[in-house]
Amino acid sequence: MLITFGTSGTHQKVAIKIIFDLMQCTRARYKYSIRYCRQHKNQIQADTIAGLLTRQKFSSFWKNVTRTMSRDLSYPFNVANGTGARHL
Repeated sequence: MLITFGTSGTHQKVAIKIIFDLMQCTRARYKYSIRYCRQHKNQIQADTIAGLLTRQKFSSFWKNVTRTMSRDLSYPFNVANGTGARHL
């Protein structure tokens, strides 16, 4: 990309347009990347956790698993015929 800043107004306008088009293109790519990450957040997290497990980094694996689990997750109160903490 050749940008020359001459004294005439047409050269400056061309240079500014080239820079503007480049900025517009890179901004659009950035926004697309952010949108993709937000839409595929769960898949990206699952891939990261699976990669840690295959590389046998177990401490990092369990840290990521506990971080991604919901804090509101509760354990079942009834399992088979047992009820409560004493019978489970």
